[in-house]
Amino acid sequence: DITASVSLRIGDAWVAMPEVFVQQNTVERIYVYPNTTMAMLNIESSVHWVDVVLESTADGNTTSDAPAYRPSSPDETNWPTLYAENTADYSGELTLATMDTSDVYLISVDGWVDSEHRLHIVIDGNSPDLRGVVQELDQETMEVLSEHELSPDLFTYDMNLYITLGPGLHFIEFYHVNDSILQDQNWGNDLQPLEYNIDITKVTTEIGEEPWFAPSDEAKFWGTTVRWILGLGMMLPAVYLVYAMQKTRRNAARIGAMKQRLAMLTNLLDEGTKSPEQTRKSLVRSLEAVATLPWESAIASWGEPQRSYTTDGTSIAVWNLDSRLAKSQGNWPLLVGLNTENETWDIAAFRFDAPYGQALSVEHVEPRLLHQGEEVFVDTIAKGTTIFLTIDLAGEATQVDVELNGHVDGVPRGMRIPTALTRFGEEE
Repeated sequence: DITASVSLRIGDAWVAMPEVFVQQNTVERIYVYPNTTMAMLNIESSVHWVDVVLESTADGNTTSDAPAYRPSSPDETNWPTLYAENTADYSGELTLATMDTSDVYLISVDGWVDSEHRLHIVIDGNSPDLRGVVQELDQETMEVLSEHELSPDLFTYDMNLYITLGPGLHFIEFYHVNDSILQDQNWGNDLQPLEYNIDITKVTTEIGEEPWFAPSDEAKFWGTTVRWILGLGMMLPAVYLVYAMQKTRRNAARIGAMKQRLAMLTNLLDEGTKSPEQTRKSLVRSLEAVATLPWESAIASWGEPQRSYTTDGTSIAVWNLDSRLAKSQGNWPLLVGLNTENETWDIAAFRFDAPYGQALSVEHVEPRLLHQGEEVFVDTIAKGTTIFLTIDLAGEATQVDVELNGHVDGVPRGMRIPTALTRFGEEE
């Protein structure tokens, strides 16, 4: 058995509470007085083990008990408030041991003037002695306009209420049905608390329209300015795209007027007019422009291909490039053209297969495309599309078969140029 005593600091004074005698294997509760800022617990016992647990009797998400009276003004910011838009499982209790028989909360309803809001209030209680009342207030005078009682279910003790309220602040109060329950009772009595959980849901807005206020001159100015900025910002990419397309068409027209372009690039290298790096960059820039020309005009612009093959809907052409145009010394540079005049290819890939000797591998592609081993993946080529690629092949093989594999109309398809391309055929 032990003896416990508690001294409380309230304001500037220390107040001693009555001693509590705790027998073995029993639990005693000591309820501190309101406005306590510090407590000192003194235990006298011959035993070596005592469990001490601190419990809060605060209501909801506050650090104190909900007041038992209405606030003098709705502007009191520390008052516990239930929001009609967001109150779920808000817990509280009437702690009879601390002489608490009433809890008063504010209900906040967000809305515009003259609007009305349908609320659903559900109270999950644990006693038939718990009662509640909702008071609708006049927002100017704070007078009570109407009261709505909350009574517990006979079996579950739950309380359920649908109510229509205007915007602003209103009251909800919970109280013990027996006004004399604390008669002849002292602080720290053994009466069980009345616990409850509050859920408030805004069901509908019955009447009223959200007010509209004419914008100020400053708001109009900045609104117009921002719209112009956003509009110009969205137009710039389109303007740049049109400019790029027109530039590509001009380049295509200029390049289309040239014939045997690959031979001209070789002559520039022979004459030393341009370095291999400059010549290669010029070639890469020409790929997109030449691709905008009709297929036959594009072929004529590059020069006669070393190998070509045409089916009913697709054409392939391959050129040997000057070895000095390779990205890395010793590689085999190729120019490959593809025209899908009447067919759309899906999951398409070029394959460069060495018929004899060691396999070739793709080391570099322009424009940059995914490649692995001896394959270059071009994905989807729509009907009526022309593309040109420069390919650098690494390896010692002197011949290569060029083939295209993929799906046409969902059916697997493959086409190969019948004759292998010879590496040194151009010089020969």
